[in-house]
Amino acid sequence: MKIKGSIAVIAVFLLPVAAALYNTFSYGNFERSSTFETHYVQSGQLLSKWVSDLIQGDCVNPRLSPMGEAVLVEGLFMPSIAATLTNFAQVLNVTPPVLFAIFQALLAGLNALLVSRLCRRLGFSRLFAQCAGLAWGLYPAQIIASARFGSELLATALSLSLVLLSASLLPRGGADKKRNLTVRDLITALGAGIAFILFMHLQPLLTPVACVLLILTLLNVQPRRRSLTLMACFATGAFITLTPWLIFSQAALNHCTLLPDRAAALSLASGLDSEADGSATVPPTPAQSLARDQAPLDTFVVAVNQRPFTLPAMCARKVKRIFSHPWNDFKSSSLGLPPSAQILIHQLLLLGGILGAVYLIFMERLWQNKINNLSGRDLIKIAALLMVAGHFTLIFFEAQPRYGFTAMPWIVILTIIGLDHVEHTGYSRAVSASFILAVILVVVNRIELAPLLVKGCGNIYNATKLVNFVLALALAAWLATCSRAAEAKRLGGVNSEKNLNVFGSLILAGSLIFSFAFLHLQEQFASPPQWLCQLKGEQSVERAVTIPEAVAARWKSAKKGKDLWAAVLIDGSESVEKCTVSLNGVRLPQAQTLIDFVDKFKASDEAKMVSDTAMAAGIPVRKMKQWRVAPAPLTAIDFSPQGKNTITITAPKDGAILYGQYALRGEAPPLPALWTFSLSKYSFDGDMRVVLTPQRREALMSKTDLAPTAGEQNGEYRLYLLLGDRQERSDTWKQSDTRKPSKTISSLKRFNDSHKIVL
Repeated sequence: MKIKGSIAVIAVFLLPVAAALYNTFSYGNFERSSTFETHYVQSGQLLSKWVSDLIQGDCVNPRLSPMGEAVLVEGLFMPSIAATLTNFAQVLNVTPPVLFAIFQALLAGLNALLVSRLCRRLGFSRLFAQCAGLAWGLYPAQIIASARFGSELLATALSLSLVLLSASLLPRGGADKKRNLTVRDLITALGAGIAFILFMHLQPLLTPVACVLLILTLLNVQPRRRSLTLMACFATGAFITLTPWLIFSQAALNHCTLLPDRAAALSLASGLDSEADGSATVPPTPAQSLARDQAPLDTFVVAVNQRPFTLPAMCARKVKRIFSHPWNDFKSSSLGLPPSAQILIHQLLLLGGILGAVYLIFMERLWQNKINNLSGRDLIKIAALLMVAGHFTLIFFEAQPRYGFTAMPWIVILTIIGLDHVEHTGYSRAVSASFILAVILVVVNRIELAPLLVKGCGNIYNATKLVNFVLALALAAWLATCSRAAEAKRLGGVNSEKNLNVFGSLILAGSLIFSFAFLHLQEQFASPPQWLCQLKGEQSVERAVTIPEAVAARWKSAKKGKDLWAAVLIDGSESVEKCTVSLNGVRLPQAQTLIDFVDKFKASDEAKMVSDTAMAAGIPVRKMKQWRVAPAPLTAIDFSPQGKNTITITAPKDGAILYGQYALRGEAPPLPALWTFSLSKYSFDGDMRVVLTPQRREALMSKTDLAPTAGEQNGEYRLYLLLGDRQERSDTWKQSDTRKPSKTISSLKRFNDSHKIVL
């Protein structure tokens, strides 16, 4: 049996390692998977050079070295690993990314072993625990993340290790409470101290969770003499790990800091920036740039005071961004699973995690236990709940699926706890039925139900409310059924069926109200929903726009030719480049991407971000969602008052796809930023473009553009007339647009200041 058990343990480790390596190296160019993951490598190179110079007697104060600033943000740990692996690569005569990939794959296998071991510590059977380990080890997002040299896999390993080591110091049961001190206990406490510091450095926002777990551990180690000895070992491990950082921060800052900076101020400024809906952008918005050097607390207070109503709605949307999708920035396949299948698996795990959390809260009622009478099993269960709950603090920062990755192994453990309880309860059929209902709605919701209900509901907002109510009802039924089953199992038949029905009804009502309110809150102050129009061959759409008098007067008084230009701006797929575009009956040149429209953009940071993202996603740049532009002659434009400028788009024989937006109630949709991108936004909706500086217009409730795929819709195509100015603006122009004027379109940073979008 021992041999079989050892083979099973090895399999739990090796299968994720093999899967990660296969998935990474199966890329045609596996190095593309490390796109945007160079900061740790660069910091490691700077650190390695600084250490080498120091050994040779050339001592440079970190305060005066580029290495100092880089390491203060990243911390010492990850750059040290990067430097070590890079040096090993030189010795082995291989490229560093190969060793990075192997290191990450080994971490994937280690994480699988740790999850399996934690489940064994919870008392599950060997087979059940091994299945749990493989469930996490082969989790699609972890397989994909193994190809990138980031801190997430290591942070996951440290969080699992910290809890496992801490639980190992606590008694398993009553007979184990007064066990003697062993050498193994001393080593375990030392390791827990090391893991504690490293985890805090890689996940600073979860420091309160780590501290709570530390306090609970120290309160429950018995007897007291054993507790004091283990505390000393723990403190020794923590001191050994923290001392190099304290020395470095003292040298670099003239004072010690406990944690790396991790660019907290910038991330918080990005997360609280309602102008970009909580996304970090390139180039940064004015609010993000101004807050870069502020204290994080000052940034938070200013955001709350300025936007007390929009901030809660934006944070609600960010909860969905963190948890609803697995971490897969570039929509990659994982062991043959497409992104849609990965999302389904991820959301099923979330349902399972809810099931486990419900059983821990309602049945085991851990909060009723005395905090100084906890076993190792109790600590693991509390840790699972706290580790997941701690990730909700990330809603105040730049939220993306990547930030929810370190919560997922604990979701897997909660799922195993929930499945174990379902197996041993008399209400397993009811729980299973409600689970199937929830799964069906998760799958159906992937179809985008609301646009299909627009015609029957009158508008997109009523349709969205209906869909939200149905989803909230399904989630409430799932929670109520699980809670009722947990309560019945806890009582063991002591209570009557009537009391259980009352209990279940209260949970159902409370869950329904909370879920619907949360889903409805997400829709507030959000950009208008998008709709898609599939044009058939030779089919046309039109929009008529009128140029405002102030803008028309500026153009009439300006010198025609060199200082002015015009174009039609189109939102659609790459098929738009084959469409025929006309303005007032004048056929325009073929539409092209914005990057091609302005040559100087090709060498810009923004253009590089688009091309690098396309490379990492393994798709052509032209398939990236971006603006298309068709240059227009000024002679084709009607600048007269109330003059209509008609934009016409005619699809080629094989059709085309245009994008539009629904109208908002009482106000028009904001205009988009032309040259501002967010990589984190692409990770959950596939579109890097953001909306900046909303320019409110007349309400569009009386305006109707028709989209054949969803019936009558109250909205508009995203077709705009773009008027550009290469010269200094006059005083009249500045009154209508207070942004700094620009002299030339050749400067990317000033391009957004040299144009006017006309509806």
